[in-house]
Amino acid sequence: MDSQPTETSDLDAQKSLVCMIPKLPKAISYRFRNALDHIDRAQALLPIDREMASFRAITGEEESATALMMAIQSKGYPDAGKFNLRNHMHKAAVMACVISMAPKLEPVLKEFQLIFDFEKCRIDLKVPLSNFDIEGGENYGLQFVEPLGFVHGKEGGGESDIFNTALESLAAGQGYEHARQFIAKRANDRNTLLYASDAGMPASKATRQALENRKNRSLILLSLAIMVLQAKGHQPMVKQAIPAFLRVIGKAEKTT
Repeated sequence: MDSQPTETSDLDAQKSLVCMIPKLPKAISYRFRNALDHIDRAQALLPIDREMASFRAITGEEESATALMMAIQSKGYPDAGKFNLRNHMHKAAVMACVISMAPKLEPVLKEFQLIFDFEKCRIDLKVPLSNFDIEGGENYGLQFVEPLGFVHGKEGGGESDIFNTALESLAAGQGYEHARQFIAKRANDRNTLLYASDAGMPASKATRQALENRKNRSLILLSLAIMVLQAKGHQPMVKQAIPAFLRVIGKAEKTT
């Protein structure tokens, strides 16, 4: 149970992550810095160079995915060595898997408060006791030992089935027959922004909201990287996600 925590939760996520960068492993900290720098520059570039704004936003998202993969590898998770940090398909697959799970987890996460502890470089989830109609429970709560220390699934299915189902639903919603097609397209997004094709000049359709969406996805990926790094052992949800990531990567690579 948590009473008057010293953690700071009233700053926005980006500022909170910036405060944590000095305590990260050096190689991962560079990815954090670069991702957040690209996010800021994308917003500034939008009025004068829409294509470069898109390019920066996509790169920021990819760097965030790289940070998450590096965090998983640094903790020695099974099969994490199969991630290729320089492969755009691997980054796109990890991003797509995380994005696809958002609608599944959103109803659950609405019950939680996100708590940033700058001194310990931790991000924790707390359930306020006020959620249980306990008077004065706003300042007290139940807190998981680790935020990714649970398995998400459905009865009768394999542990990674929930990821696969969510990803196929995401792809279908974007107009793709299979998730692998959706991921292959996302992996190639940057190339379509700077190079002319036989059909004409490159042209970005990015809006301020589209850049904001990429920023939010980047912050989610970076927050997950912190949650992976802070745990002493292997967290069940991360172990559950890795086979799904690798399965999707394998399928997507067969389309190219």
